[in-house]
Amino acid sequence: VNLRFQAPLFTQCAEDVNVELLPLCSSRYRPGRKPEESYHLQELAAQHVRRLVQPSSLELEFENMMWSLSLDVYCLEDDGNMEDATLLVAMAALKDMRLPEILSTEEGYNATKSRTRSVDFRELIVPVSFGVIDTRVVIDPDSSEEALCEAKVTIFVDEKGSFRGMSKSGGSVASKDLLATCSKLAVQRAPALFSQLSN
Repeated sequence: VNLRFQAPLFTQCAEDVNVELLPLCSSRYRPGRKPEESYHLQELAAQHVRRLVQPSSLELEFENMMWSLSLDVYCLEDDGNMEDATLLVAMAALKDMRLPEILSTEEGYNATKSRTRSVDFRELIVPVSFGVIDTRVVIDPDSSEEALCEAKVTIFVDEKGSFRGMSKSGGSVASKDLLATCSKLAVQRAPALFSQLSN
């Protein structure tokens, strides 16, 4: 995570997310032009950051300035379900990040590491994705399973185990029973993901 301070834009959290899918992480990617999957993951992660980070925690105490976040994600191995992996690693990086205090001096403004603070979150939400194959679901599908999936469903769960949203991609219709099964399994899996974020 890189930081810079600037004037706030519409009082929102300003962020720049870059996701690199290099040939070393999968033979599907080639040197040169950035794959479309990178742009999809970047937009997904940026939306997640805007949803979770409390903008007021990025404000500075002088000249109406605030911190702007720049997040770089490098994939070392793409074995499927990159959406969940990208969102979780972005959350982990932001939870671990410390904002330095800015001191005003005769030479200008200087950041000090002796006094830092963490970022505040509106809420913490983890994604749990499922691949849909016929009438069955596969939790956290790997790349070989994703190739067989007719659709993908992602359930978002907060720290209290409450349902906080859902997204679906793919052409097949997901029944109410299937979505209910995904929601139940997501709530069961979420505590393990929150535990990983805390360690």
